[in-house]
Amino acid sequence: MRKISCLLLAVSALYLASCEKSGFSYENVTTENGAGYILLDTFSVDVKTVQLDSVPSSGQNVILNGTYADPIFGKITAGSYFEVSMPDVHKIETNMVYDSTEIVLRSNGYYYGDTMAPLNLQVYQLAENIKMNDGSSYIYTHHSFAHQPVALGSKTMYLHPLLKDTVSVRLADGKGQEIWNHFANYSNEVSGAAQWLDYFKGFYINTGTTNVIYGYDAATAVMRIHYHINSPERETAYFEFPLSNSTYQFNHIDADRTGTAIAGLTHANNSIPAENLDNAAYLQGLTGVVTRIDLPSIKNLQELGRFGKIVSATMVVQPIRNTYTKYNLPARLALVEADAKQNTYDTLVSTTTGGYQYGDLTIDNLYNENTAYTYDLTSYCNAELVSNNVTTRGLLLTPTHGDYLTKMDRLVTGNKVNTKNKLTFKIYYLLYK
Repeated sequence: MRKISCLLLAVSALYLASCEKSGFSYENVTTENGAGYILLDTFSVDVKTVQLDSVPSSGQNVILNGTYADPIFGKITAGSYFEVSMPDVHKIETNMVYDSTEIVLRSNGYYYGDTMAPLNLQVYQLAENIKMNDGSSYIYTHHSFAHQPVALGSKTMYLHPLLKDTVSVRLADGKGQEIWNHFANYSNEVSGAAQWLDYFKGFYINTGTTNVIYGYDAATAVMRIHYHINSPERETAYFEFPLSNSTYQFNHIDADRTGTAIAGLTHANNSIPAENLDNAAYLQGLTGVVTRIDLPSIKNLQELGRFGKIVSATMVVQPIRNTYTKYNLPARLALVEADAKQNTYDTLVSTTTGGYQYGDLTIDNLYNENTAYTYDLTSYCNAELVSNNVTTRGLLLTPTHGDYLTKMDRLVTGNKVNTKNKLTFKIYYLLYK
């Protein structure tokens, strides 16, 4: 292993010969026993922006709400659906008097857009129950359910997400009093969990005019009915209706890309080569936009000789400068094997640690030039070298599962010929002559 490492270092330092062959060029170093170490660094790489068919959203414990006009990814709107359950204790005594009803959300610290812009929340009661399609384990970002036409409450405010502010929206007293009366009268509507959901199906939280999307902790979302007790001290208290069935809480996402470079990316036209996007590729997981990378020349390595092996293959993905100074890059990006129809299979693991690869993001805050994700593609390339037309697979660059389903973090990267920041790919090939 030590001899190989030394030879690999020598390859990068020596230039003995170079030529063009079947989609790549190489530099060659030959040892005394006839084995050659070849560095290929102009290997053909196809890069595309891909629109996924659907993005799962339910069960992520995050409520997203707001609208933001992204200059690259378009106008994005987020709203959230969820159910609430009855309080564990809800007996109403004769000396208890209804006061008000509110819904309470707590920021989880996440935001996307302009935090100086006012936030408008609109709270609607659902008109149909949330449900999953038969055979499905998720509710997806394109799903929606009917709600009542008039909002139960709305509020415009400023939020400080880093302080994890709590947001309260007062709801219509008519609905609050109606719920109170059902409990006071032991109505059938509140006789059990099923009856309650048949009566009060849940909430849809929408947004009005705003320029920011915020995230909230779904586990702490509640509806509260406040009351007081007629007594000399006038005691106050409330019943709390917590979010229930977290697998049914999900976010609906709309993306209007009119006027952007990827306006033509649709479910019908779900792939655009980087060459058609000024040598760039785009990624924003929650709107279903990912980057696909294919290595069409990999099998041409076999033309170099009968016996050979890929010793090392690395890929570096750089965000294009000035596309991430105001926006968060995904903290971790996985490479997932995918067939021609974007059906996904294995996530690439490291040949040294055996763990999943997430790019080991480094950020150059000083010069904004050397920010990059780095990947080891050795095992993947060796597998592709001997694959057939059925088993060959490309790679989808995607955020990790949790970030993919709950954040608007985004990436714009270049292909191998982008003049600002480019994708680089190198293979060290051991050839026995």
